[in-house]
Amino acid sequence: MKRWLVLALLATTLAQAAPVHASALPSAQNPLQVQVQRLADDVANAFARRSATFTPVRFEQLPVPTTAADLFPQYGFAPRAGQVGWQLQPLDEDRVRLCLAVTLRSTADWQGYLKALDATALEAATTDCATTAGAGARAMPEDYPEVRFAQRTLDRRRVPTPIVRDEGLTVEKVEVSQVQAITTGRTRIAKVLQAYGLTPSPRMRLKFTNNTLAGPIQVTGAYAPPWVAFEGNTCSVLALGESCTMDLRYVPEPQVPMTAGRAWLEFRLFQNSPTGPAPTGERFEASITLLGMQTRNPVEETLPEAPVEAPGTGETTVPSIPPGQQEDALEGAGCRVPPGIRKKVPFATLWWACATNQWGLLLKNLGF
Repeated sequence: MKRWLVLALLATTLAQAAPVHASALPSAQNPLQVQVQRLADDVANAFARRSATFTPVRFEQLPVPTTAADLFPQYGFAPRAGQVGWQLQPLDEDRVRLCLAVTLRSTADWQGYLKALDATALEAATTDCATTAGAGARAMPEDYPEVRFAQRTLDRRRVPTPIVRDEGLTVEKVEVSQVQAITTGRTRIAKVLQAYGLTPSPRMRLKFTNNTLAGPIQVTGAYAPPWVAFEGNTCSVLALGESCTMDLRYVPEPQVPMTAGRAWLEFRLFQNSPTGPAPTGERFEASITLLGMQTRNPVEETLPEAPVEAPGTGETTVPSIPPGQQEDALEGAGCRVPPGIRKKVPFATLWWACATNQWGLLLKNLGF
């Protein structure tokens, strides 16, 4: 036998006998990694689009999806079939678990599975995603094929939603020395609530005015995600033309530097009943999109804000942060600021990209 063939056989035997580590495998993007990441992104994006959709008239979010038919094709392109199966598992009225079953057919597939976990919000899980799995779930399979599981919790309270209101219910925000109308729209943010570390943010004051021409109204319901605290409610019965206020605060959560959600309020028209007037009549509702953000610098109670148009949108409210603190604000929101980018891009653009999850795309397009 030729000497080169003997050496080749010997090298193959040694390679098979040596332990394999994921870090030692080729670093090129793995086909299974692409498939897992794309599926997870497709489902998450469709979930977000559905969560930002309201039922007509009532302005209520659609129920959390429970099957693929609830998401596709209406809210996105259905993921392609392949080595990855998936299902949705409802957790409560706001959250659903995305469960992926990934079939590993080779060591390369195992590598792709691990890379997908590291590159996304997916976590390794036990069979059928009953719980998150320990470190052993990342170990190389002893034999193939083998099915591994991954999961991710999707929460509709984390999805920015349109600002909407019923006709006749005027909604405004009270700033330091002015009252500013809150404009309706699909991609608007009514206010950025900034908190210093885990200290609750300064108050945001909402003003509601009864311009319904229907009669007196009263607040009968309020909803917000866990990180929003309602305070200082002066809304009792509002006669025609009368106003009331309600205060909100952002209560930060550990390891969640920035999160979006909505505050929803319901008013009802007073009607006569056998026991007297009661708020049982026509409903008037408002849904207001907010963004909670942790910052490294203390925030004053009287910090004013002014709307600044982000290029191409005209839709995003940007906080008025002093120039010397703008990079800290972006870093505190989880958006790393590369050296030199502030000389190329206005702060309004950077803030818009950070607040709308376009940061990575912006940096890529700018060559950072």
